[in-house]
Amino acid sequence: MSSDNPFAAPEGGYNQPNHSSDGTVQARSSMDYLEAFGKVFENSNWFLNVLILGLVVVIGNYLLFIGGIVGTGYGITILHEKSTGKTNSYPDFDLNKFGEYLIRGFWMFLVGLVFGLCMAPIAVVLVVVPAMLQATGNDALGLIATLLLFVFIFAFSIIANLAILPIFIRAGLTCSFSDAFDFAWIKDFMSKMWVEQIVGLIVLGILSWFVILIGMVALCIGIIPAGGVVLIAYWNFITQLYQVFVGRGGQPVQYRDSGSL
Repeated sequence: MSSDNPFAAPEGGYNQPNHSSDGTVQARSSMDYLEAFGKVFENSNWFLNVLILGLVVVIGNYLLFIGGIVGTGYGITILHEKSTGKTNSYPDFDLNKFGEYLIRGFWMFLVGLVFGLCMAPIAVVLVVVPAMLQATGNDALGLIATLLLFVFIFAFSIIANLAILPIFIRAGLTCSFSDAFDFAWIKDFMSKMWVEQIVGLIVLGILSWFVILIGMVALCIGIIPAGGVVLIAYWNFITQLYQVFVGRGGQPVQYRDSGSL
């Protein structure tokens, strides 16, 4: 990695993982956020992949969110095959594995739904307290309430995003609801990777906005492959997080067969 990359993690520089196919997670020492997008175009079938993935997500989301579920299931396949060295770029989107993508994505959807339901009461409390202060009619309390509401929502959103990612990773890799909620592992992941998660979401958010904008300019038809590019880049980023986590002493998650529909 070039030393003038402003988005590289400061410690240790980037170590390209040694690629093998023995199923062992290949650790890396630091993040390269720009690589998440760059790797999208290193696959010789990149255009076909992003086009199919974009179509699956766009069309499938009209069918009970199936497109998003399949997309996240494919994302976990990217994470597994890249992190274990089976590919240096990412695996092709294989329609023959549609059922596997759907199953892995379903487990992630399920734990995400449960996580959201558990977080909902906390979100309600965080909104109700400032609302009660505003209801007093006192201008000073109203201002304080507005500031508190902003701080509460901002902090809650960050914490929720940090927590849900390791849960998603575990659910997708293990295809298990109970194994997804290993709180010791989740805490370890968050404590080791929270800085990289926040920085990465900001950087990828900005880059994704530009990619989607370009897709919209291309007669709006380009939004389909643009969505595929963003989704693959996002899972390239998550793969890096997982590998750096292992490099920092984190415990790899046991990959399990998805079974069949």
